[in-house]
Amino acid sequence: MTEQLPPAGWYPDPQGSSAQRYWDGSGWTGQLLPEPQRPSDPLRGADDARAAMPEPTRKRRVGLLLGSALVVTLALVATGVWGIGQLLPGALPFTSAKVPLSEASFYQKNAEWLRSEIVAAPDPFASNATVSGVRASTGYRAASREYLTEVLSELEAEGSREFDTLDEAEQYAYDFVTLRVSEAVEAISTGGIGTDLATTGFPQDEAVIAVEKQIAAATILPSGDGRYWDAAEALANLLGSTITLDQTAAECPPSTKPRILAFVCLGTEAGWSLVTYTPLGMDDVSSTGFVDTMKHELAHKLIHIQCGPPVTQWDEQYGEGVTNSYAVLFLGADPAQLSTQDDYAMNETTDAKARAIHENDLACFDGDVLPAP
Repeated sequence: MTEQLPPAGWYPDPQGSSAQRYWDGSGWTGQLLPEPQRPSDPLRGADDARAAMPEPTRKRRVGLLLGSALVVTLALVATGVWGIGQLLPGALPFTSAKVPLSEASFYQKNAEWLRSEIVAAPDPFASNATVSGVRASTGYRAASREYLTEVLSELEAEGSREFDTLDEAEQYAYDFVTLRVSEAVEAISTGGIGTDLATTGFPQDEAVIAVEKQIAAATILPSGDGRYWDAAEALANLLGSTITLDQTAAECPPSTKPRILAFVCLGTEAGWSLVTYTPLGMDDVSSTGFVDTMKHELAHKLIHIQCGPPVTQWDEQYGEGVTNSYAVLFLGADPAQLSTQDDYAMNETTDAKARAIHENDLACFDGDVLPAP
């Protein structure tokens, strides 16, 4: 019977070392390939959605080795080369079953994380304190999910790629799969950089527009005691907020700005549902200015729903002025009742920025540039 030699490649060293030795198709060479070490988890210490990935269990490896031994036995019998001489140094290499990439733990964890991110659009008025990423509008989130779905499809197609060992599959998953997912996440969290999302505008959610129109059209009347508390709180309720006088309830750091009438603290879970009036602000509770102050704070919340946390220089320098403009243009606030001191000043440029944010959230991410009037 003609002896059939296996193709050239790396095989378990027949001399008993833990390395792999190269078979050139006709005999063993002196080339050794050390057993690859398991890479450390690059995601350890990141957020819970990308928690540390488990190492393959010893039981699983033993099972693979036993399975490989069975395959080798059958192969040797089938080719008629079984014999004690084949177990000595210099014998023909063992063969083993191929391992698909989908069995690698790095692959499975990345796929699982992507599936967890592709979820239904959240309520635009729900707390945005834990939003990961810069662009927070509903339209952008929907487009981001479509993008991540495409990445997941690529990953699933790649899952059938086969490797000689589980270690090789793990190494490939670590080197390429984790990198691909990390790049996708980075693109999403920086406004779509590197994707079509970077140059796409996403207008305000229709539900947000409807609430803005309700606020602007609301009839503002005092209660029987002559105070505008109830009128202001009715507007706040439209955005899921209530009024508080407790200066610490929102868990917000103290403001360094003088003459603060009210504030919202949108970076905390507690603050998301509160509009806090200061003692100075309460001095106006019997005037319509109390309601206009509320509209200013609600404008902050609406801009946050569209843009996410403030990250740009223009927000630091002109944010209050832009918020005033937003309140006047879209919530019906009386400009005469709003503060125009220092960074609260309104002008054609702050009006242009407010319109740009309202009509297209890409305006939230143009650095420190304010649009010309």
